[in-house]
Amino acid sequence: MQIVNYQNLILNSQNKIEDLQIKLEKIRLEEIPSLRMKRNNILEIKIKNLEQKIYNLKNITISNLERQKKNITEIKIKNLEQKIYNLKNITIINLQRKKNNIQNDKIRKLQYKLDIGYPNKKIKLQEQIAQLKFQTTKQFVQNSYVVGEYIVHDYPIKPKKKLIIIVAFVTGLILSIFLVFLLNFIVNKEKIN
Repeated sequence: MQIVNYQNLILNSQNKIEDLQIKLEKIRLEEIPSLRMKRNNILEIKIKNLEQKIYNLKNITISNLERQKKNITEIKIKNLEQKIYNLKNITIINLQRKKNNIQNDKIRKLQYKLDIGYPNKKIKLQEQIAQLKFQTTKQFVQNSYVVGEYIVHDYPIKPKKKLIIIVAFVTGLILSIFLVFLLNFIVNKEKIN
């Protein structure tokens, strides 16, 4: 980009030189010799300055820019080559290691399931099947059965009401006496404290 700009400057400077040379020729033809000399000197100095600028632009600046361009392209090419090398050798190798690690982990997990997980599940299912089969047998359904003959009475047995009332009265009496002693004990204990 800069080279193109400098080339445009060179072209502009050359155009200026040609214009100045044309003006110089006109002045030589028209003016007085003393003024002509002064103008000629001024124009020649301008022409020399412009020629020097052109020389500097062509030889120094453009060559520097070309060197810079060459350096930049070489550096970028080397950097890109280094990146390509890194991608090919380092990154691909790392990705392959990760892939192998993931594959090995999954294979180990699946192998564990095959060796331990599924046989355990199989055993549990077999136990459940055995339990379900047992639940359908007579032994599970019938937890008691009669060993011998039934004894049948001709008249039903009635509860003994008098005996129940006497046992309830005696039990109540004993409990009330016990409760009196307990309350007496608690009251005495509070008085002592």
